[in-house]
Amino acid sequence: MGAIATAGIFGILKSLRVIAGSFAIAARTFRQGEAHGQERTDRDVPIVTVLVGVVLSTLAAGVFFSTLGQSLLVVLVGLGLTLVFSFFFTSVAANAIATTPATRSRG
Repeated sequence: MGAIATAGIFGILKSLRVIAGSFAIAARTFRQGEAHGQERTDRDVPIVTVLVGVVLSTLAAGVFFSTLGQSLLVVLVGLGLTLVFSFFFTSVAANAIATTPATRSRG
């Protein structure tokens, strides 16, 4: 378990430049809108859609945590930790997927 956590931490540290660049692209797209004339496969999900998904997921997690019978402070700390860990896990998982060699079936 410790090796996986250490690999995740190193993966996050190696990905910080990519994460910062992604935030810059998202902010620019949010202000200016998407470039026209892009191929369908080159377009990203609109940032507003992503933000709405994050907000709805956060609300759902908050409702779940509040049903556990804890104080508001515990619910908010749990929600904050959930958001932080899920953000960084997504980055590490995407990096792991991108560096995994594709397998081919032989037949």
